[in-house]
Amino acid sequence: MAKKITLCGLLGRVHPKNKQYQMKPFSEFGVMSLLGLCNLILGPIIISGGIVSDVANYKAQRNANNKSIELALEYVPLFCAYLCMIICSFCSGLCAIMASAVVDCKWVIRLAKVANFFSKLLYWQILLFVLYNWDPMEWRIWEGLPTTWGSINLPTPTCLYCVLGQLYFVNQSTKLISGVQNLLKWEQAGKKTGRKRRRE
Repeated sequence: MAKKITLCGLLGRVHPKNKQYQMKPFSEFGVMSLLGLCNLILGPIIISGGIVSDVANYKAQRNANNKSIELALEYVPLFCAYLCMIICSFCSGLCAIMASAVVDCKWVIRLAKVANFFSKLLYWQILLFVLYNWDPMEWRIWEGLPTTWGSINLPTPTCLYCVLGQLYFVNQSTKLISGVQNLLKWEQAGKKTGRKRRRE
C-alpha cells in the first residue's frame, strides 16, 4: 500500500534554502478555509435572500387567480435557478473546508479542484441566466400556451457574490492547488535523488 504524502511530512523535510517558497501553500490554507465558510454559509444566505420577495409575489398571484400552469411557467425557472446556485455555493464551500482540513496532499488537490469546479459553475450560471433572459431565438415560448417561461431576475447582491466572489475564490483555490502540486514535485524529486545516491 502506497504511503500517504502528508503536508506535515513535507513541511518537516523542507530544505532551509527553499523554506520560504515551500511554506507559501500553507499560508493559503487559512484563506481557503475562510472562503469555504463564506460559500458554505454566507453564499446560501445571500442567494436565498432574494427568494423571499419572489415567494411572496408567487403566493399573491396564486391567490388572485387559478392559472397554475402560467404561474409555473413564470416561477419554476427562477426557483430552479436559486436552488442550483445554493447547491453550487454549498458544495464549493464544503469541499474547500475539507481541502483545508485533510492532511493527505493528493486529497487536498482533489477536494480543492472539486471546490474550484462548483465555484466556476456558480458564476457561469449568471452568464447562462443572462443569455436565458435575452432569448434572441425566442425558444422560451412553449407551443400551445399563451405565455412563455418566466425571466430569471436576480438581486444585485446575489449577482455580485456569484461573479466577483467566485472569481476571487477560484483564484485562491488555484494558487493552493498549484502550491501543493509544487510540494509533491519537490518531494518526488527528492526521492529520485535519494535513489540515485543509494545506487551509486
